[in-house]
Amino acid sequence: MTGDASNVKDSARQSMMGAVAGKLQSPEWMVLTDLPVLPPDLRTRSMSDPMAFPDDLNLLYKGISFRANNLLRGFADRKPGGLMRYHKFALQQAVDSLIDNGRLGKPELRKNGQELESVAMRLKGKEGRMRSNMLGKRVDFSARTVIVVEPKLELDQCGLPYAIARSLFSGFLAGKCASLGDCGAQPPLEWFDEQPKATRWELLRGVMENRAVMLNRAPTLHRLGCQAFLPQLIEGQALKIHPLVCAPFNADFDGDTMTMHLALSDAAQKEFRELMMPTRNLSSPATGDPVIGPTQDMVLGIYYLTADPPEQDVPPTVCETWEHLEAVVSACAAGELSHGTVLSVPKSVLAEAAPEAAEDDPVLAIDENSDGSESVRTTAGRALFFLMVHKGFTPPMRKDLVLLDYLDSVGLAETVPS
Repeated sequence: MTGDASNVKDSARQSMMGAVAGKLQSPEWMVLTDLPVLPPDLRTRSMSDPMAFPDDLNLLYKGISFRANNLLRGFADRKPGGLMRYHKFALQQAVDSLIDNGRLGKPELRKNGQELESVAMRLKGKEGRMRSNMLGKRVDFSARTVIVVEPKLELDQCGLPYAIARSLFSGFLAGKCASLGDCGAQPPLEWFDEQPKATRWELLRGVMENRAVMLNRAPTLHRLGCQAFLPQLIEGQALKIHPLVCAPFNADFDGDTMTMHLALSDAAQKEFRELMMPTRNLSSPATGDPVIGPTQDMVLGIYYLTADPPEQDVPPTVCETWEHLEAVVSACAAGELSHGTVLSVPKSVLAEAAPEAAEDDPVLAIDENSDGSESVRTTAGRALFFLMVHKGFTPPMRKDLVLLDYLDSVGLAETVPS
């Protein structure tokens, strides 16, 4: 330690002692005469089998008890003074390790070489008891992280980061690892962490399967502020959700966070799946209006997809069969063909996809000359939008009324996959 650092440390000690003396407090009050013992539930890893995985604090208390008994036997047997001083020093060292292991000397270690967790380690930090249990309560089997968009997910799915999934499903994961019989005397989760990545992901996916989690974004202003999702294991640290489910949460992706809760009982899981999935809550309980639908960049993308093409002298591509039209639309969806490519599609071909909508569709045709012809002049982007949207009905231009009419005409089961 340098001279400046030593002077700063000495000055801090003098200031502390001056404050103690100024308040008429005796330094003797800082000396322990009786050693407090924590309640069993604060120093037991497994309440069902405490001896299987002894807690670090129990090992430290055991060391204190062993050295205290050595000191008592030394007094009873009138051992030499040098040996008694050693027993006193060993007992003091054990008490110091219990309070703050490794601060004043060599730390107490586990059999694998790791430091034992002392009382101070349990108290300090963000995960310590002071901040996690006293200053603010956190529900067990819950987590919180930032949300990001992932359109490739289904409405009922969310992308759950590996670290969060490992923490949320730790109880089920420990039971799964123990049932395999490969852990031996090692704690199941320690054995799990030592496995290759492929094995860890396979085991975690196995316990996550068919178990839903509830997502909540504060403030919870209405019932749809809490909805259930089926988690999909992903890399990274952020929670991924489908953009269409943001409206009920009033969420966006500028740093919003959401809380995840895991239901443990079969009854709660059944309630999640049958009542709280987004596909079960497409309409508002208050007004009956749809609560999901395209917004912001999705509306902009639809506008760009169906925009009028620029003036061009190239003759339109004629799609004489359904297979040809499907190939052209697939090329447009894959980015291999411009959305503004002009097409000429016979109405008989369009009728195969949507008989009622192909005759007078307000989105498909790009000019008025298509009305008296057997073909419709359109673009690849409009044809792609037409085939994605139509299921035998003509949509009005209001996006919320489109979904509402669709719910009324085909029902919930057909609306969700489309």
